[in-house]
Amino acid sequence: MLRITDPARRLFILGFITLFAELTFIRFLSAYVWNLGYFPNFVLIFVFVGIGIGFIFHRYLKPKQSELAFAFVPIIIFVFALLTIIFKPLVPGFTQESTYGTLNTGGEIFFFTLPRDKLGSWLGIGVFPILAVFVITIFALLAQQTAKVFSQLKPLQAYSWDIAGSCIGIVAFMLFGFLKIPAQWWFWILFIVVLPLFDLRNRIQMVAFIVAGVCATFVHIALLFSTSIFVDSKWSPYQHVTIIQDGSNFTFDNYLVSVNGIAHQNIYFSNDTLIDKNITAYATAFKLRQLLGLPSIRSAMIIGSGTGNDVQVALLNDVEEIDAVEID
Repeated sequence: MLRITDPARRLFILGFITLFAELTFIRFLSAYVWNLGYFPNFVLIFVFVGIGIGFIFHRYLKPKQSELAFAFVPIIIFVFALLTIIFKPLVPGFTQESTYGTLNTGGEIFFFTLPRDKLGSWLGIGVFPILAVFVITIFALLAQQTAKVFSQLKPLQAYSWDIAGSCIGIVAFMLFGFLKIPAQWWFWILFIVVLPLFDLRNRIQMVAFIVAGVCATFVHIALLFSTSIFVDSKWSPYQHVTIIQDGSNFTFDNYLVSVNGIAHQNIYFSNDTLIDKNITAYATAFKLRQLLGLPSIRSAMIIGSGTGNDVQVALLNDVEEIDAVEID
């Protein structure tokens, strides 16, 4: 593949990479950093800081130095991804000594997970600021090259090409989300799109690109291995959803659904022996109507139907028509 030297085209590709990488990191880190799914703006802040640093300090780099610095971006991206998958750090500030808990701040309650083996360990909390430095560095190196190319065009023309590439990057990631394409392919897209910006006749850039390809392969394998323990693993348009068989409850042969690594819901099977309408919380409305001597419910809307347990109980209680509403 021939190297693209035209400033407008290079700026378009850099805009695409910047926004596609930003969304990739937000989704990926939310799934692999404990509890970061509640605070994705942390990633956005790191990205903005990195872009700002790149645009401010690019003037101190000569063109060849700028291209050399940019050549290491793919390697840093994949090393960053591997570190995250291996260490799975924590968002600092969670110190409760239980495995699961709730946090109430200003009336907002959410559920979080605190793995015991990482509490108070640098492998948990300590890696988080290191990953923040990685994100800032990646986007600083991207932005300094963008700024260099920006200066080769008229301001309005440069801004137009940059915005066009950014918008296409956003649309491409939205399409990946809609099609539920797994995270490993997000990184491969970044690897492929960056290729036309490399001068493979330059020995350092060629070696850097080969090393990046090897690292990308390791990321792919690591992501496959990290999800192989699950019954199923899906990247929905919103988050990473995984399913494991739950052996903690011997009364029910059920599955546990986790969202971004946090236990979220159970799936019960729809028969009278495994989901008894007299012992599930979902049956409360039906039992109250029976106690009050009211007729059975014939039509129902279930808002937030989740994995369908509410629907199953409603069917067992002879509801004839059900509208189930669930965002994810």
